[in-house]
Amino acid sequence: MKGLKDLFLMISAAGLMISLYFGGMAYFAYAEEKYNEVFMNVSYCAIFLSASVYSLHLKDEKKKAQKNN
Repeated sequence: MKGLKDLFLMISAAGLMISLYFGGMAYFAYAEEKYNEVFMNVSYCAIFLSASVYSLHLKDEKKKAQKNN
């Protein structure tokens, strides 16, 4: 089951990197005053950041489930 924990960690790290990318794109769109792109990129950033945090939550839940069994 160690591989599964590593998978959740890798998914979380990838989600964090993707959310940072969209956050950066939102900043550059804000500097160019393209507000529709800002809101779109902030939304994508929030989606990937929440998926990243949820992946860490799933990893912790799997660890708790294994301790109880």
